[in-house]
Amino acid sequence: HIQNGQMKRGKTMKAAEKTIFVGDFETTVYEGQSYTEVWASALVEIGSENVIIHSSIEEAYNYLTGLKKDVVVYYHNLKFDGVFILNYLFMNGYEWVGNKEDIKDNTFTTLITDMGQFYSITVYFKKYNRKYRKVEFFDSLKIFPNFSVERVAEGFNLPIRKLKIDYNEHRSINHELTEEEIAYIRNDVEIMARALSIMFDQGLDKITIASDAMSYFKNSFVGFRKKFPKLPDDVDSAIRKSYRGGFTYVNEVWKE
Repeated sequence: HIQNGQMKRGKTMKAAEKTIFVGDFETTVYEGQSYTEVWASALVEIGSENVIIHSSIEEAYNYLTGLKKDVVVYYHNLKFDGVFILNYLFMNGYEWVGNKEDIKDNTFTTLITDMGQFYSITVYFKKYNRKYRKVEFFDSLKIFPNFSVERVAEGFNLPIRKLKIDYNEHRSINHELTEEEIAYIRNDVEIMARALSIMFDQGLDKITIASDAMSYFKNSFVGFRKKFPKLPDDVDSAIRKSYRGGFTYVNEVWKE
């Protein structure tokens, strides 16, 4: 289910109004496996040190929906973790819908480009007082592009670092995690939670770093709207197509 939609300029997840988690999956990679499954999940609310560890995707999902409130979860590389989320949703009776008018209990929407870039997965699981409760999954790799978890820890000079485990050990769903494995996945989510907290504290709360940069520019540019008035919808829609294929990079000479 690839959605060839366009993200609206300046879309934000309103950090101050949501309960925001960082999540991570560890998946099986042992020799001879017939399929890949999640053997460990970690969730930590940003601003908290209480890391919740589960040994299956089902336990993690039930925890999130059991909170009975809207939740945002960031995964670092949603293109990877999101595939397991989508598989779980389809296997458990959820229906993908392409329009807001079709939303009902146990449906979900996606923002995935036809190039396979994952931006978000939004799950609507229950209606209360005419409003659907939802869990939104976002990609922190869109905020820290080309940054591994290890590089994020180093770049933000955090007091914790990414750990190592043997990925090739035989593990399966409901595997009893060792202390080493728990420490490994705990550090991964804590690193990303601390880095995102720093970003949010600076008002950088859009779902991509490009949107944050544009927002910062507009807020810093005196008279921005006077010089760049809002375009009519049909003109904006036509111009927005030119975004496809854009490329930006920083020359190492001018880095930092």
